[in-house]
Amino acid sequence: MRILFSTLIALLSTLTLAQAAPEAPEGATVIHLSETATHKASQDRIMANLVVREEGADAARIQSRINRSMTDAIAAIKKEKDIDVSTGSYSVNPRWDNKENKNIGWQAQQTLSMNSEDATTVLDLVAKLQGMGFQVQGLNYYLSNEKRRSYRDTLMTDAIDRIQSRAQKVSKQLDLPKIHMAEISLTGESVRPQPMMMRGMAKMEMIAMDASVPTPVAESSDEEVSLTVNAIVYLQK
Repeated sequence: MRILFSTLIALLSTLTLAQAAPEAPEGATVIHLSETATHKASQDRIMANLVVREEGADAARIQSRINRSMTDAIAAIKKEKDIDVSTGSYSVNPRWDNKENKNIGWQAQQTLSMNSEDATTVLDLVAKLQGMGFQVQGLNYYLSNEKRRSYRDTLMTDAIDRIQSRAQKVSKQLDLPKIHMAEISLTGESVRPQPMMMRGMAKMEMIAMDASVPTPVAESSDEEVSLTVNAIVYLQK
């Protein structure tokens, strides 16, 4: 579902405000202009990706421990409001001793993701899950598509104003006073949040079973939103 949604957003990120440029009038000079307007917006959501791992001689037992840990984790998360949670890949694999050429046990793991506008609650939940044996795979802020889209009208106006200004300069230089915007198209970006791998993972694994794990620290940053306007302009006497 997320993949389909992201694909749809990507397809909609290119908008055309005219079906096709009309044929240029006889004697008109055609110019192609492009301007990109940008704005820095503060990231408004946070995403955390975690994994729980188990090892042992009995595959059924380690899967049972994984299932119990995941059930407890989701129950803890759902006690909070406005936290989106989803489970990821679940795998069980044999542990193999190459020297002895035999199976020496099993290892299993399952991933979990949560994201929200409420960074404080997410970070508190991360600490709680670390105390339950989960390990952090990624923790990052990102800019939501909703907030990104909220800047598009302003960026479009800014870029079109710049194109008009450039067209007027060219018109004056070429002594072609009539300006006609034959076609305008908008191109913007749609960015999915990508997990940010955290450094020091070995140390985090060592403290993961400590029930008094301190709350992780994370700070948001500004992210650039951009919109490009492309125009075909006719200049005439």
